[in-house]
Amino acid sequence: MAREWLKEMRKKHQYSQQYMAEQLGISRQYYCFVELGIRKDTLDMKMASKLAKIFKVSLDRINKLDSARG
Repeated sequence: MAREWLKEMRKKHQYSQQYMAEQLGISRQYYCFVELGIRKDTLDMKMASKLAKIFKVSLDRINKLDSARG
């Protein structure tokens, strides 16, 4: 996942890290690690689907970002 994109989209929608973590079913600390690039795991389909829904983008776009991982 391109962490810059994730952070940018979160801020654009004025979502907190806590809100994102709750929507994704993960801890705020884990979400923060994802944004910082400390966690570089690829997304499972469930998580990718949730991000697509939260940000109102296609699942294909999320998958392309995940493939680029940056």
